[in-house]
Amino acid sequence: MTAVRGARPLHPDGAVLRVELARHGSATATGCAWIDRPGVDTGRARLSRSIGLPAHLPDIQGLALTLDVPGGRADLLLATVGRGRVTRFVLTPHRAPSAGPWSSLFPYRAPSGLLLVGVLAAPRGLPSAPAELAASLAAEPWDVTLAHASLTGRWHPFARARIGGAVGPATDAPVRFDPVLHPLPGLAVPPALATLREPSYVSARRRPAR
Repeated sequence: MTAVRGARPLHPDGAVLRVELARHGSATATGCAWIDRPGVDTGRARLSRSIGLPAHLPDIQGLALTLDVPGGRADLLLATVGRGRVTRFVLTPHRAPSAGPWSSLFPYRAPSGLLLVGVLAAPRGLPSAPAELAASLAAEPWDVTLAHASLTGRWHPFARARIGGAVGPATDAPVRFDPVLHPLPGLAVPPALATLREPSYVSARRRPAR
C-alpha cells in the first residue's frame, strides 16, 4: 500500500490551510512559557484522514500544525481520540473532523511534568472530502481550542486556533511535519518516545514530498 500511495503511507490525502494561533495563556501553570503566556503564532494546518478511506466512511481524523516560532518552527501532530481519561489514548474514527476531540497521544515533558496537548473542536458540520473541506474553511474559517492536560487530568485551554484560507491553488501541499525534530517551544519529547518514533520520521524525511 505504501508503494501505491507514494510519499504518504498514512494520511495520504488532506487539505492544507493557513492557521493563526492566538495564545491567551493557561490558568494552570506548566512552567512552559509558550503555554502559560499570551502570544500569537502563524503557520499551516493540514487536515487529513489517516487510512484514506472513502469520504462517506468514518476514518481517524488527523490535524497537523507547523508554526513559525522564534528560532525556527514547531510541529504538532494530533489525531481524533475518545473523550474519557482512558479513551484519550485510543484512536477514534469519525466521518468528519469537527467530531473531535484530538490529542497528541504521546506526552511531552514540561517543567511541571508530562502533559498531553489536544484540540477541543467547536461543533460544526464540515465536509469529509479534502477538496470540499478546504473550500468550506476558505469561505468560513474554523475556530478550535488548544488545551493541555496531565495524563489523566482534565483539559486546560490555553489558545484558540483559527483554521482557514488557502495556501496555494492546490487543496493539498508537499509539507512535512516532524514533532521530534521540531518540538513545541519549551516542551520536549521524552527520550524513550523520541527513540521509538524517530525511525518513522527518518523514513518520511527520505521520501520526496509530493
